[in-house]
Amino acid sequence: MAIAFIVSSCSKEGKTGPQGETGTTGATGATGPKGDAGTANVIYSDWLTVAFLPDTIHNTDGTIDTLGFYADLDVPKLDDALISTGEMKVYLNFGSAATPIVTPLPYLNIYSSWNITATFFTGGIELYSNGDAGTWTDGSGNVRWQYRYVLIPGGTEARKAKTVDMSDYKAVKAWLGLKD
Repeated sequence: MAIAFIVSSCSKEGKTGPQGETGTTGATGATGPKGDAGTANVIYSDWLTVAFLPDTIHNTDGTIDTLGFYADLDVPKLDDALISTGEMKVYLNFGSAATPIVTPLPYLNIYSSWNITATFFTGGIELYSNGDAGTWTDGSGNVRWQYRYVLIPGGTEARKAKTVDMSDYKAVKAWLGLKD
């Protein structure tokens, strides 16, 4: 009977007591392993609307010949160090934002003879083509032929990656976490 009284008088019911004082701070834990280098230093543009201008010469007989078409992109972060040690790419989206068809430059189409190149210099990029390769809007209002540059400074892990094919835009986009 005494055991029944003891067991029945023990219960978890009752009011919660007041909050106790904060204890002393424990020792700092061990440092975790070094994480993978990120892509924070990667520089990339939005998809740019680019107008090409004719590259012409004035002949002595008064005629003008068009040699090709060019466009200059202002890229203030493109400096000598990046040009010397970094990775620089320009991509062309033939499609629209909704249905991208992306290819890297230089672009050469053996069927249409289109040729588009990129030349990098301090502060900018020059695009050069044998035809007017400027951005245009189709009959449905879709903007087509937009350009994007990607600059990866030397020493950045993304630049050192041997597993990424820089000519494959989808792979580069996924690797660098680029947003459209």
